[in-house]
Amino acid sequence: MSYPTLAVANFLLDLARAKGVGDITPMKLQKLVYYANGWNLGATGEPLIHEQVEAWRYGPVIETIYSAAKQYGNQPITAHLRNNTAIAFGHSDCPELSKSDKDAVRPLLNWILEQYGDLTGIQLSNLTHREEEPWYKIYQERHGGSPPHGTDIDTDVIRAYFNAEVSKLEEPSA
Repeated sequence: MSYPTLAVANFLLDLARAKGVGDITPMKLQKLVYYANGWNLGATGEPLIHEQVEAWRYGPVIETIYSAAKQYGNQPITAHLRNNTAIAFGHSDCPELSKSDKDAVRPLLNWILEQYGDLTGIQLSNLTHREEEPWYKIYQERHGGSPPHGTDIDTDVIRAYFNAEVSKLEEPSA
């Protein structure tokens, strides 16, 4: 099952604060949600979020998070993110997951914070730039480092990469 992107991002911010994870900048949040979505795709075959991930210069970007968090620049996010288009569509401008949805995604998001929470946005961005990563496959290999604005990182590419990563975790250690 997939969820509204900002609702997942806001819940991740809450969990990070509760766990005492350091500052979460917009770049760090982008990469944490990207990795949560990727690991979910790899483990279940289904995306975690309703939105496509795009290949931008500094790695994978989710447009809704970018729009909602850009006011923070490279500073820590200090409040829940609000949907800039929600008022026009008559929705709540501060998306939240239901209690049952929080219970469903909590184990994954806690694991993401355990794996990646101590890294900075720049460190996470550098991880996404490795040759085997989906961003690299689209940004560098397919588009030679100059993709058109709005170029999606194919969900199938993300799924295949993270499915292989999940398989590595499941292999018995020697």
